[in-house]
Amino acid sequence: MAVVAVLAVLAQLPPQIPTQPKTHHWLTPAAGQSGGVCRATGTFKEHGDIIEIKEWGRGDPLGTEETCATKCGRSSRCKGYEFYSVPKSFSRCEMHAKKPTHIALREGATCKVKGAPMPGFVPLPPLADLGPCLKANLREAHLPGDPEFRAANKCRNRRGDISNPDPVAVARVHSVSEVEAAVQCVVAAGIDACARAGAHGFENDACCSGGVIIDVRDLNALEYDPATGLATAGAGHTWGQLYYKLSQHGRVVPGGTEGGVGVAGLTLGCGRGMLTQWLGLSCDRLRGVEFVDADGKRQLASKDVNPDMLYMAKGGGGNFPGIVTKFEFDTDPVP
Repeated sequence: MAVVAVLAVLAQLPPQIPTQPKTHHWLTPAAGQSGGVCRATGTFKEHGDIIEIKEWGRGDPLGTEETCATKCGRSSRCKGYEFYSVPKSFSRCEMHAKKPTHIALREGATCKVKGAPMPGFVPLPPLADLGPCLKANLREAHLPGDPEFRAANKCRNRRGDISNPDPVAVARVHSVSEVEAAVQCVVAAGIDACARAGAHGFENDACCSGGVIIDVRDLNALEYDPATGLATAGAGHTWGQLYYKLSQHGRVVPGGTEGGVGVAGLTLGCGRGMLTQWLGLSCDRLRGVEFVDADGKRQLASKDVNPDMLYMAKGGGGNFPGIVTKFEFDTDPVP
């Protein structure tokens, strides 16, 4: 009974994340204080030039200041980070391209400036095996220095305090098998992967710095079954594309108000739009997803298969633990 009790307790503990080696010495801003949010003179509302913002939900073992410091340390452009945590709620990491010069006091926030690298530290990019792996398995893989990299790297974000992200590579995939191959290359390199469809992430959350952007915009096939009213849409659709294709069948899914926004990002965040009061949220119509997991394997999720993953797809947002390649929706008649 004692062993059973111990196992029951262990089952409730969060998974243990290996300690990440310290990359740099981390300093306080010039004012000598770190207990607040980062500010930098000469930038938009002094918010700094933010490369990326990452948020973790309650209980996520990765949502630590150590993870934030490691992400900044591995980015060649990051000059400092801001980490903010609300107990039992969420934690947040901002990576700044301009060195923070002072802070604005805020409880629960920490601002640090990148100092000298630790002895023996070697930044991950460039990674010797990642580029050849991606280029050998994908039709389109863009690396720093390639002519297409700058254009492939851009997100459609108009925030004044957000700059272009700092990924190691951009993998533009054309099939589920290419998504599997891209994830396997990234896992072998030991870095992050981020899925991008519409590229409208308000905080560049679709454009991971220090990792690989997996661009799914070409996964845009649609299958509609008139007998069941179910539509299976590739994750690369924008809402404008999906609205148009479904309208040819006289059907609709409640989605966003901006045609250029990606179906994937909005649906994973549950999706509120102009049809919400009549038909509900986008995730209310979600019946299943196809996704590639962290091992680079294709998986399905529905009420009968991997139901916990379907649950996470209905509001998990950027924390969904995989790259969705297809969504299956219930549809309604066009109003």
